[in-house]
Amino acid sequence: MNIPAEIQEFCQSNFGQVISFQPASGGCINHGGELTTSSGSFFIKWNSVTRYPGMFTKEKMGLELLGQAGKLKVPQVEAVFEGSQYSCIVMDYIWSAPRSASYWPLLAEGLAAVHRLTADNYGLDHDNFMG
Repeated sequence: MNIPAEIQEFCQSNFGQVISFQPASGGCINHGGELTTSSGSFFIKWNSVTRYPGMFTKEKMGLELLGQAGKLKVPQVEAVFEGSQYSCIVMDYIWSAPRSASYWPLLAEGLAAVHRLTADNYGLDHDNFMG
């Protein structure tokens, strides 16, 4: 298993016995993949806590903002952890499925709903790690 020990310990104390980890491809700076525990499957990402302090707390905030639109499936964050060497975010695992005939119209509606969210000021009230 490739998950650092302090993150494994955190996961075991919060989600039960760690059964397996299957790495995902495609990430550019974080390690991540499907974490299977005795309480279910989750998506986990981790990185250096000193290199990217607060990164996953800010990602949680961003996911919560996206979820406010209520039209797109946004993963629920189950936990954020900052250890001595690593930090991680544990989220619902969203299973892939074949695209339905209404995929593109529903995606367009969801993106439009996200873009209709407004605030009194431009930008966020915090910096994040988006490119």
